[in-house]
Amino acid sequence: MKLVKSPWKIQSIFVWQIRATVFFSIVTFWMDVTMASITGSSQCDRNSQVLILDVDNCLYNENALCQMTKAGGIECQIVRNTHVFAERYFGMDSVEADELYQKCGSTIEGLRDIYLNMKDDERPFDSVQNMMSEFYEVVYSNIDYSGLIELQCRKNLASTLIDDLTGYSHEARAVNDFPIDLLSRISKRHPIWLASNSSEKHVNKIVDVLGLRHSVSIEGIL
Repeated sequence: MKLVKSPWKIQSIFVWQIRATVFFSIVTFWMDVTMASITGSSQCDRNSQVLILDVDNCLYNENALCQMTKAGGIECQIVRNTHVFAERYFGMDSVEADELYQKCGSTIEGLRDIYLNMKDDERPFDSVQNMMSEFYEVVYSNIDYSGLIELQCRKNLASTLIDDLTGYSHEARAVNDFPIDLLSRISKRHPIWLASNSSEKHVNKIVDVLGLRHSVSIEGIL
């Protein structure tokens, strides 16, 4: 089933970033859920706790992808294409676009504010909706996912290797640091949402390549 954007707006919420450096945050979450179940606490109700995961550079290792394709990592491509959009339609260089990101939290939000404050005859689009549509087209239509696909193939291959009699694969651990099995167990007890400013098509592509669609129960995209 294709994941779709939720109409809900996130006002103030912690976004869990899934990397090896924050793996223990998920483990802690799972321990809390397990203890609540054992003690019979009302916190073990499925909707009492929600896990929200960021997508780009969190569900995958951006640094690893940067070394695998000439196009670079996925997030690098997004940033580069965002610069193209800002220069093409608003005459901004990459430094100005990045400053807008720092100021507004996302470049497109900053550009939207600039657009709304422009005179009608100066606006590069006849509506905000058309501007957003063109932004997603320019930024995401030509993303090269081959690095992520190759990385996932390496993980699948590595998971079948046996380095010693214990059955422990060092290569598998190095390639696959994403706790899919753990998230699968968590999703059976608590809703898991993905948080992203990216397009639905892009998020669904990431979910498919990582093999999450049939392994983890994901409610949708915020």
